[in-house]
Amino acid sequence: MRAGALAAAFAASARERLRHPIDPIGSGIFLALLLFIFAHVWSAIGAGARTAGWGVPQLVTYLLVTETVMLSTSAIHLRIASDVRSGQLGVELLRPVRYAHWELARALGVACVRVVALLAAGLVVVALLVGLPQVDARGAALGLLVMVPLAILVESTMRVLIGVLAFWFEDANAFFWIWQKGGLLLGGVLMPLGFYPDWLQALAAWTPFPLLYFEPARTVVAFDAAAAGAALARLLLWGVALQGLLLLVTRRACRSVALNGG
Repeated sequence: MRAGALAAAFAASARERLRHPIDPIGSGIFLALLLFIFAHVWSAIGAGARTAGWGVPQLVTYLLVTETVMLSTSAIHLRIASDVRSGQLGVELLRPVRYAHWELARALGVACVRVVALLAAGLVVVALLVGLPQVDARGAALGLLVMVPLAILVESTMRVLIGVLAFWFEDANAFFWIWQKGGLLLGGVLMPLGFYPDWLQALAAWTPFPLLYFEPARTVVAFDAAAAGAALARLLLWGVALQGLLLLVTRRACRSVALNGG
């Protein structure tokens, strides 16, 4: 029953987003502008500019993948924080499924629509600007069909967790700001980690951010089976760890709500 309810929440959220396409269209336009700017930046640096053997088409496609992960995830933490502050959380807890999982399913429904829109628009823009790079079909399949969805799941889980923190902190958005900026800096969102100095690459390796952005994009444009397998295993571990942490935090929050009479 719970799995069916979560699937229904996912589907309803996706249908709602399709009925209001301005959001995915807006995200696609923003991504197209970003790709246009960076395609010209890399071309200005030099058509032969390379890092780890990547040319301009690989670099622009890399940006397409990282931005797809970042832009597809909704601001779920804001809605959860609002439910906590308004007292709506007490009503939401009456559902037969865990509140956090319900909100996560809704967020993933939105993300599903956004991913399709972003990739569709992005691939067309990349093809027109610099041409699609030659990629390994195995890497493209693993990166886009497995690692990108897992990265979005982990990212969405973290945003749900940040929203629940509003139960104890007046402004949980500060945690999101730290998380988001950490991803931009240490995840290699705008450029591959190979551009970074060694000490910053070593620091990034201790965080989940490269697994959310750099590794899925590298798997697509520069597939290495051993590196991709190791990255996938670590991404799964981070996902399990965050799911466990989310479960503990939401249980404590729900217990406090019950003790205080909702």
